[in-house]
Amino acid sequence: MCEDVLNPHALDLLQDALACPDVIGEVLPILQQLKASLAAAHASSDTSQLADDDLDEIIRGLTGTVETLSASASLKAEWLDCLGVALSARYERRGNIQDIDKAIHFLQAMLDFTLNDDPSRPQRLHDFCLALHIRASKLRQLENLERLIDSLREVVKLAPDGNSLMCRALGNLGTALQERFRRLDAEADLQAAVASLKHALELAGEDAEELAGMNYSLGSALYTQFEDNDDLEILNNAIASFQRALQ
Repeated sequence: MCEDVLNPHALDLLQDALACPDVIGEVLPILQQLKASLAAAHASSDTSQLADDDLDEIIRGLTGTVETLSASASLKAEWLDCLGVALSARYERRGNIQDIDKAIHFLQAMLDFTLNDDPSRPQRLHDFCLALHIRASKLRQLENLERLIDSLREVVKLAPDGNSLMCRALGNLGTALQERFRRLDAEADLQAAVASLKHALELAGEDAEELAGMNYSLGSALYTQFEDNDDLEILNNAIASFQRALQ
């Protein structure tokens, strides 16, 4: 049986989860905590909360469980999600492209186990997008960027209207569309990037870091528009976005 009181350390959470890998009521909250811990490790290079050796052990444990759970296991998608996030975190620390390739492989498998009407699909798809973004940025292959844009558009379509997930997906979509504009010089991509970023900012909460990044991206997109048509109103809007990013 799983412990009633969970240690928040990721390695201890893994051990708790391994005690009941497919008992929904017991393991699901553990896996959710484990994923949150791994996502925090992904977002930060600070190893004080999760040492490299512990991350390696977690990946081994998750991989072993994913390989042994049957295809019909009710929680296989949750385990695959944790494994993908863990591999993405290790890539951020070590820069081994094989880790992000494996993350995308397992996160795609996770989506294959997730029905289109599953309420968890938008968040899982966004986890997949984060890994795609890393590979698209690293390898700079257009096919990766195209796949990222298509996936982010699906997140926006599926996410509950107005929630934080839609906001993040719109912001990431705007940035991805800007990148495709730089490569292909398609005006429609730049217009769509501006629209996505404006919509994201309308939905954004009080997270100063999130707001700063989206305002900077919007300012950059608007300034690019100004360079194409010399519209001073667009320039003023770009300047205003850059100023908001610095606040």
